Amino acid sequence: MSGISSRDQKFIRQTIQQEISKRKIEILKACEDPGIRSFVVGLDYTNVPVRMTCGSMETFRPHQYADKLDDRQAWDALLDSIQGRTDTLVVSSHMAAGATEKSFVQFVPIESFRADGALLMMKAF
Repeated sequence: MSGISSRDQKFIRQTIQQEISKRKIEILKACEDPGIRSFVVGLDYTNVPVRMTCGSMETFRPHQYADKLDDRQAWDALLDSIQGRTDTLVVSSHMAAGATEKSFVQFVPIESFRADGALLMMKAF
């Protein structure tokens, strides 16, 4: 998360963690789809309420995937690195940042979901 203060990074991680915790059951249900090998949750904070989409790494693309070669290459490299892993949830978040928009990707171990709906930990990418 370059160009963002560590305080803002912490706030963004906490906000994403709360959203994932709130939607835990919905996410876990979607993760049960046997056709999806590497699972992605997309959180779009430019919409109110937050819009969540679920899908595979192959079908889910960041907002600027088609427009920016760097974004395409970074996403494709991420896809290669996580291909076939069923133990990790990829969370792609999109939010307003002043006059621009930012996207963030985080890895969340699926086993980090607890029965009480909390997340044990989040790892930032």
